[in-house]
Amino acid sequence: MTKIRVFQLALYSVFVLLFNALFFLLSTFPQPASVWIAYAFIHVAYAAMLLSPLMRGQARKSRAFAVSTFAASALYFLAVLGSGVITILIAPQGFRWALAAQLVLLGGYALLLLPSLIANEYAAKPVDKHYRNLPFVQTACKQLDSHRGNAYVQALVELFKQSPTNSRPELASDEQRILAMVDQLVQAAENGANGTITALAGDITQALEQRNAQL
Repeated sequence: MTKIRVFQLALYSVFVLLFNALFFLLSTFPQPASVWIAYAFIHVAYAAMLLSPLMRGQARKSRAFAVSTFAASALYFLAVLGSGVITILIAPQGFRWALAAQLVLLGGYALLLLPSLIANEYAAKPVDKHYRNLPFVQTACKQLDSHRGNAYVQALVELFKQSPTNSRPELASDEQRILAMVDQLVQAAENGANGTITALAGDITQALEQRNAQL
């Protein structure tokens, strides 16, 4: 376990240790069921806030999604903490109203969080596709990089950089064909075959523009 992880766990434990210390030191026992309901839900809400990053699913690559899930969980925790502290201080007899209040807060949390998670999953698909298909552009630029002194190669590098990094499965064969032509162009550049370079650069440009037009 790294030092950062140890420090994080220590930080997360401060609230739990402090809250429990105050609860057991300042409370008189036995406590009614309403107090224990508030006590349990406060801990559940705190755990939900700490575990909110795990709820993001496919949206983990985006910081905005992390903020939205954490904000919803933090708001739920603060609401539960406020209502729970009031319940603990008043210590009403019976459990119905205390449990009903916590269930209402839990329902509000679900209504706030679940639509956000669903939207995040839909929004994360193009993000995930972007990262998954980025090597097509990166691979081509890397192959051509050492021969950028040639004007045709330099133009191709710029065209690849301006090309969409996202893709679709049906274009995979076209992209592989383009990369194969890039390999041929690199070999021609190494052999000093200027005529072949010119012809291949034109073919690659045409194929790449056709590929880009379908995105």
